[in-house]
Amino acid sequence: MEAILVEMQHMAEAISELEEIQTESPKESQDDITLRFHFIKESLGKITENYDSTVKKLEKTADHSVKMANDTTKIAVQASITLLKDQIERRKEDIARAANQKKQQAWLLSLCDDAIHQSGLNMFESDKLNDRVGELYCEGSKQLNQSITRWQEEIEKAEGEIRKLKWMTPA
Repeated sequence: MEAILVEMQHMAEAISELEEIQTESPKESQDDITLRFHFIKESLGKITENYDSTVKKLEKTADHSVKMANDTTKIAVQASITLLKDQIERRKEDIARAANQKKQQAWLLSLCDDAIHQSGLNMFESDKLNDRVGELYCEGSKQLNQSITRWQEEIEKAEGEIRKLKWMTPA
């Protein structure tokens, strides 16, 4: 860019000299004027060359910057997708454990019911104990169901984020 400015300054000086020649001595030789115009033409050619060279360098730099930005974006997106997939796997494992816990709770409830009925407690105490065990089972089941629902929502959200990241990734 500096070379372009220098050439433009030379050209401006040559034009000023031509204007002076025309105003001071209109009878200046045609050869002198032609020579000065030739100098201006050469200066314009140099400016054009320097400008084209500068533009090519800027385009190359811009292309490189875009490539680097795209590469960096791809790496960041891939890292995010990997983290989201890991989160999805952990949540699926949590859901499987919770489903297993629900089965164990149902089995324990059945054992408690059998134990209560075979305990020999009077009807009032037996019903009271059976109700309390049922409440505990319901509360535990409710908490597990809420956790499973929350984890399923987290999985759906993470899968949506993965789709969005893949869509936004530069080619």
